[in-house]
Amino acid sequence: MSDCEVMQILTDTFHNDEFPGYESVKLSWKQLSRVINKEAWITALQNQKGVYLITDTSNGKMYVGSAYGDEMILVFAV
Repeated sequence: MSDCEVMQILTDTFHNDEFPGYESVKLSWKQLSRVINKEAWITALQNQKGVYLITDTSNGKMYVGSAYGDEMILVFAV
């Protein structure tokens, strides 16, 4: 260990550049803010109408919304 050098400390291990499919999207706000500028995510979210659930993890309150406008779900994620 004395011969080792720390080159980089990563903030976390979430690396999801590819869109996993609508049924697999369950992200924290921090995770969403990192992938929302990825081309695959933008394409998927701006081409999908849908119902979404936002949960406030500090108090458990939930908000159910729907997206059906010009930018579909993408407008709510940005």
